[in-house]
Amino acid sequence: MAASSSRWGTFPYLMSGVIVIAVSFYVDVRYATYPEVSRVAGMGLVVLGLAGVFWSTLVARDAVLGEIEPRSEKLIQRGPFALVRHPMYLGFTIALSGIALSSRSWPGLICVLLLFVPSAILRARMEERALAARFGEEWQRYAAGVPFLLPGLRRR
Repeated sequence: MAASSSRWGTFPYLMSGVIVIAVSFYVDVRYATYPEVSRVAGMGLVVLGLAGVFWSTLVARDAVLGEIEPRSEKLIQRGPFALVRHPMYLGFTIALSGIALSSRSWPGLICVLLLFVPSAILRARMEERALAARFGEEWQRYAAGVPFLLPGLRRR
């Protein structure tokens, strides 16, 4: 895959995460709830999401360097990659949702859904094309048996 297409997969993904954080903290449109409850629940999601990202990084090791092209000689199918094909994107989505929740930000939650999730899906699809090209049948079997982004949602 060309470096420019890799960049175009990375730029929207990174920028959408930055936008979610900025909007969550600086756009002063808050939903009515107990701030302490939102803060605790949101921070719980941030910890949960980042724990998933950390676990994924530990399992993938050198294969995780922010690139779309697979760096590993072997298809990683254990740990969080046995639950979903893109556990890091799931973890970051959970963490960013937690940031928006902890700041009680409707615009932040909307940005997660309308900006971050689509950009993560775009990037994941680019990765999947590269993984399919590299690992062929092994990737096809893995992709058929492991959900894309949400555990428990298998193809029917």
